[in-house]
Amino acid sequence: MDHRAHHGRSSRADRVLAWSADQLQDRLPGPAQLLEDAAKIDGCSYFRIYWNIMLPLIKPALAALTIFAFMGSWNNFMGPLIYISSPEKMTLAYALQLFQGAHGGEPAMMMAAATLVMIPVLAVFFFTQRYMIQGVTLTGIKQ
Repeated sequence: MDHRAHHGRSSRADRVLAWSADQLQDRLPGPAQLLEDAAKIDGCSYFRIYWNIMLPLIKPALAALTIFAFMGSWNNFMGPLIYISSPEKMTLAYALQLFQGAHGGEPAMMMAAATLVMIPVLAVFFFTQRYMIQGVTLTGIKQ
């Protein structure tokens, strides 16, 4: 039995997947079909068309979706709280909540802990930001 039929609504993952596919499709410019047709005429295989033409066009959208997916899983607090019972396996969002309970009256300690938790998110952003900038400057065909 389909899990959506039981709950009467789609899961969050289904909605995010649909939104992601829609975002990727929207990022392909109008002349993408012209680029694909030109590559076919030039004798490119489907893999080469994907790798050399379509993938560079959607890299900015993939970078943005990577950041959103990472942030969504990184900041997930309630999910792991519900289905993980061992405190050693909890996410850093939960660890930060526990740290706040123990050191809530010490703002310097809280800022230090929050900064440490934020470092991986900044690293993902810095590694994907160049693809976002490329998306702003990338053009397909001059019309």
